[in-house]
Amino acid sequence: MKRFLTMLTLTGILLLGFALPHAAQANTVIQNGITCVGPIGDSALNGTYPDDGSKTTAGHDYWCGTAINQTTQAYQMLQSVSGLADKTVLQTAGITYYLFGTRAEEAQFWGTGSPFYDNVSYCGHTAAQVVGGVSTIKIAIWNACSNKWTGALDTNIWMNEVTSHESGHGLDFAVAKQNGTPTANPSTSTAFRALVSADLTNLAQTACLTFGNSTPSGVESGWPATHLPAVCNFNNVENATYVKKSNVAIAALVSAYFVNPSPASLKYQDVWAQLMVLQGGGPGSPDIVPVTDSLLSNFKCSAWAARSYYLFNVPPAVNTYPTGCPQNPGAF
Repeated sequence: MKRFLTMLTLTGILLLGFALPHAAQANTVIQNGITCVGPIGDSALNGTYPDDGSKTTAGHDYWCGTAINQTTQAYQMLQSVSGLADKTVLQTAGITYYLFGTRAEEAQFWGTGSPFYDNVSYCGHTAAQVVGGVSTIKIAIWNACSNKWTGALDTNIWMNEVTSHESGHGLDFAVAKQNGTPTANPSTSTAFRALVSADLTNLAQTACLTFGNSTPSGVESGWPATHLPAVCNFNNVENATYVKKSNVAIAALVSAYFVNPSPASLKYQDVWAQLMVLQGGGPGSPDIVPVTDSLLSNFKCSAWAARSYYLFNVPPAVNTYPTGCPQNPGAF
């Protein structure tokens, strides 16, 4: 997610002076043996962002490598973007979407010296490059996800959720860009961190109500050496692994990628991105991070900020947050 998953990835950030690949023609880019072609050309969406290019004019979407002509996955990606309430903000920021067959294809395309290079995410990632104080933002999604437990490729059956999550990272970068501070994303602000901290502190329900009975996925739990069991079984009996642990301590295990990331500088960028998924109608089924989504459904402080940015592209006014939240959490 910004590693994905930034996707779930998150993102690489910012190198100065990296040259973008040379396009052989307006909408064909060949680099390091990988070809990207645009536009994807969804018959229902072509001509609208991000599928807004032509065969002679570059737009904001490409399919690349083995993903070329894989219309089912590509159209799902474009339709997910089309349904976002914050699509205009993403468009104004000039964010470009890429669909690759695998993470390895994208890594080969960009190369290790690029700020867009990723070799750790699961199903996609989002990154920005800043040159001369202006950021270029790119979102990459893969048809096959890289499973760290098995070393195999998992079919990306979460295309809508992954696209929405990565678009949440895109919004994070877009807000920073429009504010003229391209390295100061709202997800890393004092305000947002204070709101997430308040949400974690406010978790007062039982562990079963907070986390549900789904088994934590590898990506949300941070791919631990030992697979974690569900917090509770279907009879709402808490697993012995978690008994006597606080909800905050449980969250740090089952949702480590989101609330306890490494490095700590990534905190809470993936919480921001996944809250945008929930603002946009939810992950659908199946859910790639079911335990985390159950947890985040209890977050009212940071979700209030996510709602304000998703719908209105501004932070909430002070003294408008729900009861129990910091009413003046600081600057975004």
